[in-house]
Amino acid sequence: MNPDSAGLSRLFLEHSRSLTKYLNGIVSKAEIAEELVQEVFVRLRLSGRSELESPRGFLFRTAQNLARDYLRRAARVPMDRLDDQSAERLSGCGPSPEEVLAARQELAIVRAVLLELPPKCRRVFLLARIEGLSERAVAAEMGISQTMVRKHLARAVRHIHAGLGRSGR
Repeated sequence: MNPDSAGLSRLFLEHSRSLTKYLNGIVSKAEIAEELVQEVFVRLRLSGRSELESPRGFLFRTAQNLARDYLRRAARVPMDRLDDQSAERLSGCGPSPEEVLAARQELAIVRAVLLELPPKCRRVFLLARIEGLSERAVAAEMGISQTMVRKHLARAVRHIHAGLGRSGR
């Protein structure tokens, strides 16, 4: 399909609603999902591609990438946005050296336990719990059902709890 103005309008009419629903499942904010859909079509227009074999695939992959970027940016707190009072509050409430050591030890245990999981199960856990993707987004990313995502998550959580139990934590 050619993404000229008429083609772009046709693609927008055909796919904007399903893209918005898909993105809302990932970012959980309707206004953000709508903005990301607009950005998907801007990217398509700016891509300069004269023909697309799978316009729907391009749109959904671009949408998924934009949603991930949004979630990563939303998780960060820029240091320049902290005022002096906020910085003072944050500096006084840091963990003690003992807490830092305990957290590092626990992280090392969790990392080792995660490496014991089958690769697909580990990937599901990392996408859902570390990257913050929804079950629907993880299923789409990995090409598996949401039921399988839930099963992998349950298995990973049980395995982690068991691993922490073995280490006395």
